[in-house]
Amino acid sequence: AAKIGGQRHLVAIRDGFITTMPLMILGSFAVLINNFPIPAYQKFMNNLFGEGTWQAFGGNVWNGTFAI
Repeated sequence: AAKIGGQRHLVAIRDGFITTMPLMILGSFAVLINNFPIPAYQKFMNNLFGEGTWQAFGGNVWNGTFAI
């Protein structure tokens, strides 16, 4: 297993996943905040930040993480 795990091709793939993992986590939270399925939450966020502005921010976070 150490011999296979030490191959430079597999190490490069592993390092790539480790590098992008924080961005994927951040994008996941943005999607969760934008699409939380409770109507009272959606109404609260609309009253707090304005209609669509908080969804636009979450969309921008998604574009900067997952869309890349």
